[in-house]
Amino acid sequence: MTSRERGLSLLAAAAVTFLVAGPALTRVPRALGDSGEYFLMTEALFRHGGTDLRPEDAAAMDEALRRGEIEGAFEPARESYVADRNGRARSLHFWAYPMACLPARALLHLVGGNEQKALPITNALLLLLALLRGGIFSAVPAPRRFLFAALLLVSPAAWFVPWPHPEVFCCALVALGLAAQREAHPAAAVLLVGLASLQSPPLLLLALVLFARALRDPRHRLAASLALVPAFVPFAFSLWSFGRLSPLSASAASPQFLSASKALELFFDLDLGLLPYVPLALLGAIAAPLLAWRSRPTARLALESWGVLLAMAFACTATTNWNHGTAGPSRYGIWMLPLVFDTLLLPLAAASVSPRARKAALVVAVLAIAVQGAVVAARGGFDPRPDYLEHSYAARFVLRHAPSLYNPSPEIFVERTLGEERSAQEPVVYRVEGRCRKMLVQKRYWMEGLARCGPPARTPDFKELAPESRRREWVYVEY
Repeated sequence: MTSRERGLSLLAAAAVTFLVAGPALTRVPRALGDSGEYFLMTEALFRHGGTDLRPEDAAAMDEALRRGEIEGAFEPARESYVADRNGRARSLHFWAYPMACLPARALLHLVGGNEQKALPITNALLLLLALLRGGIFSAVPAPRRFLFAALLLVSPAAWFVPWPHPEVFCCALVALGLAAQREAHPAAAVLLVGLASLQSPPLLLLALVLFARALRDPRHRLAASLALVPAFVPFAFSLWSFGRLSPLSASAASPQFLSASKALELFFDLDLGLLPYVPLALLGAIAAPLLAWRSRPTARLALESWGVLLAMAFACTATTNWNHGTAGPSRYGIWMLPLVFDTLLLPLAAASVSPRARKAALVVAVLAIAVQGAVVAARGGFDPRPDYLEHSYAARFVLRHAPSLYNPSPEIFVERTLGEERSAQEPVVYRVEGRCRKMLVQKRYWMEGLARCGPPARTPDFKELAPESRRREWVYVEY
């Protein structure tokens, strides 16, 4: 790297630091969703080196709440603690992310700062590390590394920096793992993605794929095997503590909820999918196998990446809370972003790819950065608000002008139309300026729906539904 390039990179690093870390340093941390558990686990680890919740841990969080060092409610988080085999209260989620926050917590304690900012500050540092090491200071030839860093910066991942949640932790480690893979360090790639999977188990699938690649070279087999071991720590810990592979399987996830259609929603749904927020990057990644078809290894790698993405998305659908708290796309999509961006840029990496295809991939990547920058700016920059109880701009546009084109999972439509987390107990109607545009209804509520909106252009044929579910099957009706 020349002195000029080094200077530009340092200038870019300074700009990245200002943009990404600003909200984490300035705003009061807020307990949202599962983040209450992560605050409590960080408190417990800092106070007594354990993850079990003790009265003094809860009292300390109540005091921080009273002093205004944190906002939100912790009662839901305390209800997520369950007794282990020794009767100690333990969180349903693993403690890798809270442990990663301890250095920042110790430093804030030392200087007398707001110690609860340790979580968002850690998020900012991890994302900065991913941007700098995986992009600006990567050994991967330009422009691929700069494009990757820019795509990651102006993406929904940056919105989660202020969130005291592990999405950035996972996203950053995946980005670093992919950077290590690009630089021919397979064991490091396995280790980094395996560490990311500690908080997002579906990422274990990506770690296993990287591990399989490493096994092809005898020189890396031992190191890669050792690097994979940490990924299984949560399962061992859960077996030791609760007698099952995951405490989440008792309440928050179940195989019966697995769904291929919901898996596709993580990419294409107009509310919680990636499409409204990284549209060109997603479409470019889909087109990557076609652009790289002259280079069979590159095309095969792109197809393999999509196989992993779809498999991980399918594993995510086991959750019982599909329309969960988020800003922009589903939180599950955040740690998939680095692999989507990496797939988009694959045609740039192979000399055997035609110049025209490489140029097309470059143009798409540059335009994707511009579009994502516009989306980030339109949503208020890097400090957005939670919006999982309202429809996105894309969903609102389609529901207004062509409602028959958008038929999401009922949970998404119900909660975002009603603006609250609850199941439907009556027809749910989306209106535009008082006019019915779309209704979700069951046969038993059909007369009530007619009373609200009148007859639609097409009346659903409830007889087509399975006999045992005719009255309780939710169907969409457009107006």
